[in-house]
Amino acid sequence: PQGPMGPQGPQGPKGADGVKMISYQITIERDDWTPAFSSGQPNPDFFYYDIEDQNVTVEAAAEGLVMVYVYTEDYVQAPLPMFDYGMKDVMGEEVPFESAFRFDVYKTNSTQENGIIRVYYMRSDFGLENSMEGGHTFRVVILYP
Repeated sequence: PQGPMGPQGPQGPKGADGVKMISYQITIERDDWTPAFSSGQPNPDFFYYDIEDQNVTVEAAAEGLVMVYVYTEDYVQAPLPMFDYGMKDVMGEEVPFESAFRFDVYKTNSTQENGIIRVYYMRSDFGLENSMEGGHTFRVVILYP
């Protein structure tokens, strides 16, 4: 059988500071996306949305971690990049399409302290119609020392 607990020992040294975490949600509506065109092309190559975030500092970008998730239709958090495959009705014929979300973290210039999280949306048929009804909600998570 186990005996009684012994006396409290001396307090140990202070440990290292832990990691800080910031998490929030943002909904990007269909009309909020900016199209990006190649020279002379009628359809955009992709769409993007910039999240200006004061928490994406030089330190967080260099020594921390930035993650972005998109909530799916059944409210599952899918980490980016996230690819989706489906079928679209085109003049009575089912045609396959692919869509994808991804993101980058960057600064617009070397003196800027805060960064930008740019979320990209790409679709094989170049369209936002029917695919962004009500927008998409994203979860941003930033871990930094």
